[in-house]
Amino acid sequence: MKNSSFKNYSDLLLSSGQRIPRIADWLINSVWSEENFASKENKSYLDEGEKQVRDFEELILNTAPGVYDELTSLAKQKSNFLSEELSKQKTALVVLDGVSLRELPILIKLAVATNYNIVEKSYRYSALPSDTESFIEQRILGKRISPSQLESRKELSANHVRAFYYDTPIRYFDLSSNGSSFLLWSSFPDGTYMNFEARNSSHFETLVKQFDVVWKNIILAIPKDYRVVITSDHGYIYLNAGYESSEKAESALLFLEQNRSKVFETSDLIPDLSELQIVSDMNLAMIRGRIKNRPKGSSANKVFRHGGLSLMEIITPFLILEKN
Repeated sequence: MKNSSFKNYSDLLLSSGQRIPRIADWLINSVWSEENFASKENKSYLDEGEKQVRDFEELILNTAPGVYDELTSLAKQKSNFLSEELSKQKTALVVLDGVSLRELPILIKLAVATNYNIVEKSYRYSALPSDTESFIEQRILGKRISPSQLESRKELSANHVRAFYYDTPIRYFDLSSNGSSFLLWSSFPDGTYMNFEARNSSHFETLVKQFDVVWKNIILAIPKDYRVVITSDHGYIYLNAGYESSEKAESALLFLEQNRSKVFETSDLIPDLSELQIVSDMNLAMIRGRIKNRPKGSSANKVFRHGGLSLMEIITPFLILEKN
């Protein structure tokens, strides 16, 4: 690790005040900045940014593990998009499943190109663990269901919210306005990480191109007088060779059964390991940082993963847009 980087990382960890907001600001305005995205080839943008986050998160794991306690505490705080955003008139909440902070500049570029004012550029937190059904349960509905089931939920229609599920990037719905708010859930980009090509950084190149289609079919279909809120249920961590933690954490991953998180039984013997984040009141264990789990089967070769407790999995993008 270069000395200049070490000083920068140390400042993020040692300066007074809350660390997570400072770290999130660094991720958004330095690592995954609009300037970096505009000035670099897509592959370089991904590779260089992920290495920066890897180096910083290694420092956290080995010298400042309390950051993970802070991240857990913030992600546990009660936050509900149904009451906080969808209760506002003429609002469209767009959940792009699996969109990470690294993709935030893409969204901003498309917003500017299509004459949207950026009212707020910020971040939110995934649920715990960082997966889709936990997000729906903890952030929207209070029930653990899949996003494809949202369209038929009476809890939404009773609150004058119309839900639509976009199962592919080319899916289109006529979003005629009757005063209701919209919950628009897109399986993109999450679904693309199941593809064979999502085994290296070249997948990011493909991803960038597909955002244009998704933007056209979802965002541009929203009535022009609507307030548009864009966020994600969780981020993705890039764990190709050279981008993961040097920690093998064999005992921790054995307990997690090679997953990134696990809901354990009250009677289970919980190991006291620095690589594990234990959330006792949820009976939840998560792997910390960029430690690479090694599942079997079809997931074994996937280099983009979620479900654990890392900066890229937990801290998610948040945009509010209004049409010019």
